[in-house]
Amino acid sequence: MKYCIAGVFIFSVILGCRTMAHKPSFSSSGDGASVTMSELVPDASPGTKAILVLGGVRAPVEVVRTRTGDELTLDLKGHGESFETEAYSVMPTEFGLSNAGGELFTPAIPLLKSPMKVGDTWSWKGSMMSGISRPAEASVSCKVDKVYTEQGLQEDALMVEVKLKMDSGTKAPAERRLAYWFVKGKGVLKREIGSGSTRLPDDGK
Repeated sequence: MKYCIAGVFIFSVILGCRTMAHKPSFSSSGDGASVTMSELVPDASPGTKAILVLGGVRAPVEVVRTRTGDELTLDLKGHGESFETEAYSVMPTEFGLSNAGGELFTPAIPLLKSPMKVGDTWSWKGSMMSGISRPAEASVSCKVDKVYTEQGLQEDALMVEVKLKMDSGTKAPAERRLAYWFVKGKGVLKREIGSGSTRLPDDGK
């Protein structure tokens, strides 16, 4: 009997230590909390189905995920056609955006860096190609946020916002906002490209 009680006690201590060591979700993380690439798994599959909103029109799409070397591609397809493509650069210490709906960024815009903390900000300079190549720059920031699926389920997320400025050929640069929501183990579960293109998660998996 003594050994049974001792065994239960030891098991309780181990379980308690594991519970205390469990990393908090984003909902309990504030500015300054550390975020790691291994914790996020940014190149994970966001699911095989999504809702693509283009110009206010919603359409269910299939998400075809392809990983080739250090490039991750998400092809959004419907009725046998490719509507949009997203491409990301996957490096040990950085996860970057290289293609947003046909607009190519060189070098890739870093969406995640290692090490990084919630509330961090950083900058990027390079070029954007959409027909022609133009100089561009961006300020990037991250914060805790929520993602809601079509069926109303809630996910804790790290939202990364990119405020992009591009050479417009005039004195005033063209501006655009890009946003990406990372959910632990589910990669880029949601994203917005300006006001014209949004990919939303669909619980249809």
